[in-house]
Amino acid sequence: MTSPAASTTMPPFRLLLHSRDGCIPHLTPRLVDQIFRQDDESRRYRDHVVLGIAVRDTCIAPVYSNKRNRDDDRLMYESKKRRTCEPRKKDSSSSVNDTPSNSNKVSDAKKPSGYTFLTPDKTRAICEAVNSNDALTPTIDKEKHAMNYIHDYLRVPSFIQTMVVPTFAFINGEDDDNKRCGNGNTFISSKSSDNKQYEKNKQQYTNKKKDIIPKGSQNAVAIDTPHGWQSITPEQYGGAVASLDYSCQDKVASSVGTVGLFDHIDITNHAHALFSDHCLEKDSGIPDQDETSGADAVATLTKQAMKKITTSFQKCTSWTRRVQTSISSSGCFKDSPIWSPVNIFSSFLPAHVLAKSFLDKNGQRDQLSDYNVLSESSNVAIVGWEALPSNIHHSKKQAELKKLIQRIQSMPSTKSQQPPKQFLLLAVNDVASILDASREGVSIIGTDLVRSLSIDGIALTLDFTLPTSDIELTAPISTGGRINLNEKQYANDCKPLIQGCACLTCRFRTTSNRAVGYQHFATELSSTEPDYPSFSRAYIHHLIQANEMLADTLLFIHNLHQMVILFHKLSEARAASQLESLCLWVEKQL
Repeated sequence: MTSPAASTTMPPFRLLLHSRDGCIPHLTPRLVDQIFRQDDESRRYRDHVVLGIAVRDTCIAPVYSNKRNRDDDRLMYESKKRRTCEPRKKDSSSSVNDTPSNSNKVSDAKKPSGYTFLTPDKTRAICEAVNSNDALTPTIDKEKHAMNYIHDYLRVPSFIQTMVVPTFAFINGEDDDNKRCGNGNTFISSKSSDNKQYEKNKQQYTNKKKDIIPKGSQNAVAIDTPHGWQSITPEQYGGAVASLDYSCQDKVASSVGTVGLFDHIDITNHAHALFSDHCLEKDSGIPDQDETSGADAVATLTKQAMKKITTSFQKCTSWTRRVQTSISSSGCFKDSPIWSPVNIFSSFLPAHVLAKSFLDKNGQRDQLSDYNVLSESSNVAIVGWEALPSNIHHSKKQAELKKLIQRIQSMPSTKSQQPPKQFLLLAVNDVASILDASREGVSIIGTDLVRSLSIDGIALTLDFTLPTSDIELTAPISTGGRINLNEKQYANDCKPLIQGCACLTCRFRTTSNRAVGYQHFATELSSTEPDYPSFSRAYIHHLIQANEMLADTLLFIHNLHQMVILFHKLSEARAASQLESLCLWVEKQL
């Protein structure tokens, strides 16, 4: 397949890094500062990394009710009854602690009666409290400190670009507590070497979670927050986005954009019918239809799936307009675009359905009745990639992505000068999907692969040097693109993760800075190399066996460096019309 034509105006490929509570996983503020802005190598990080901030875990606020709790009333009644029945002591032992105002007093600490999402008023109070505390610390550099919620409260550095999303995915392995399947096995979002076990684990995880995922309504969708599932409307989401941009000064957050509100499409029971034209692998874990069911059962399931997809597309279209209206009325993120979400399953919809304008929330057509979000928007976010059955070959997934992008690009626009559309793929779970998205010209690709691989003790070891001849490009290679440091063979391996890697984990340090006891591990190193790696494979293997968190940090630093190099090389290869060759070379290492 030929890659899109290279253009000097095309933006570079960028990695949308999934944050945890608004922070980069496993990295301290000092490490973030050292990696992103201390030397020339850090420019690659700033050019190719966008930090995704999810409303689901950064904009949750408690709600306190003024109504008294029944338990509090019961305790107050028992305390009053006990004071009335017991005679009052006159000796000195009756201290002030036994008075009615203090004895058996119900705690004044209130417990939240529920949770909601931030509003600009709540954010203003938070920022003012943080700024008042910072004013007491004279060592803080006020000029480098942007006064808004993202930088003051979430502590996101101002030199890192951000993108606001409602949630990265509805069903995935992002939460460590949710990575356990029903049989106790771990469901990892990274590509497993055993496809059957991977699909089985994912199916068990999906069957376990689908019963507790609340169904969204026409006006709201439920997203998984640290405090359980919470319903959020487009207006609430717009208010939360405006809260993130609240500023005490004229400085604002450096944002790439905001992804509109979208919902989850559950077609687990319709996957066979929907992908009946594709080549599914056998024994994949998805139940096959009985041969006796015939074409009528498949047609019925397909019709049900298409109805779900159409309903979801209509809701996302309506919600995007309402989010745009809510953010515009707040006056925040004026220069930040809205990325219109569209589910990857919308590729099954006919072209006339994608180009159709729908009614608003009241069932009426307003002045925007002829306005189509996908055709008029220059930024489109493709969601739902993680819900695609993993037993489908990645080339089939790429075909659906290509079909959806082509249909969106072919939509007529009312604007005289429509800028070229940019596409965002919100959540992918393997390197092959990243390569497929880059082939189709997706400029921003979101993934939690860096963190998931690090937790599993896996280090990426990709070689990005293209062979000089076509024979070397097509010849099989013996080395893989990753190593599993859980294996015992690395217990005495003193080499770095990758020879010559410039990340903080692998870069060499002089011998004088290392302990004398480390010297006996260096027997396998070249005698001409006077330096030793900062952290060897053997040391990281030891940290994994000892369950030390430092192992996750070191592997995260290395894997993040590998992903940044991958996106940088993809951008260079597209400019040199060698994108397909680079993708084929990297795929051979997977």
